[in-house]
Amino acid sequence: MGTRSTTSFYKLSKSGTQQHLLTYYRQYDGYPTGYGRWLADFIYNCEIVNGFGQEMSGGTHANGIGCLVAQIVSHFKEQDGPLGGLYIESEDTKNAEAYHYDVIFDEETLGFA
Repeated sequence: MGTRSTTSFYKLSKSGTQQHLLTYYRQYDGYPTGYGRWLADFIYNCEIVNGFGQEMSGGTHANGIGCLVAQIVSHFKEQDGPLGGLYIESEDTKNAEAYHYDVIFDEETLGFA
């Protein structure tokens, strides 16, 4: 039996408004000490930059917020396998599962709000 979760990503603009980027549903290990920890570790270990060089690579660097969100989806989809496990959903599905995570990026500082 899986511990289901949803994750929503937002970009906080300079004016303070939140722009929804993506929501996904994860079927397994959604509890905070599993997926919650893995998600935090992935984000923490990735530097958001504006432009990149040959010495940079995915997983350690992201060329903006959208690049980081795409890397997160790719990472967890690969981890869960190509069929099932992780599904792109609409924003209104958040809070429908046992756990929900909101990840809010501050556009002005390319950090967290």
